[in-house]
Amino acid sequence: MLRLAQKLGEPVATEHYAQLASRHSDETLLLAYRHTLNHGHPPRDLARSFHVELAASREQQNGVDRTEKLLAIKIERRCIAVAVFVGTRLDYHGVRHLSSQADKAEASAIHFLHWVIENLEISSVALERMTNGSEIRRAVLNQAVLDMLRSNAIPVWEIGKRELLEGYGYPPLESRIKLREAAHTILWSMFTTDKPDCQEIDAAALGLHVQTERLFLY
Repeated sequence: MLRLAQKLGEPVATEHYAQLASRHSDETLLLAYRHTLNHGHPPRDLARSFHVELAASREQQNGVDRTEKLLAIKIERRCIAVAVFVGTRLDYHGVRHLSSQADKAEASAIHFLHWVIENLEISSVALERMTNGSEIRRAVLNQAVLDMLRSNAIPVWEIGKRELLEGYGYPPLESRIKLREAAHTILWSMFTTDKPDCQEIDAAALGLHVQTERLFLY
């Protein structure tokens, strides 16, 4: 509910929105949110208007296809991790460790992603946006993955680290470690192992963020 509170200009009232979530379905909350935006209320009135819309709303399907699968990818120099989401449910996660030789590493990463995309029927992909230009090996691998996805006409969401830190806490989280702790706390019951790899948690954090944001777009 943090994201809903932030979008309505009331991040400090997250606990209140969590209480609303315990009494209303996600569909009802999102329908009220969309009605609020569609009616063109001024930003300062969004929260008040949302509560008016919520009081008048009824249970309706929001039209989002909950069966479409999102593949979230975390790329490092020596490994590539993935997390597959159906809606906001973590459906699969895994990590592939890569060779120290650049060409072999790229081939292995691309082969792994092809397997995931084809076997798990992926509809779209999320990638963390590269910001450190000095990480040449990682940047080359990231570009190879982007080229592969685009050549297969797969929609790609690119999300920055700052967006993730803001999406998981108010005030924004301060570090990658805190982000991993938050994501693991939310998703721990969905991991198939008690100790998922750090990069798997990163991929899952990215995927959950994108899937949550998409709920506000429909």
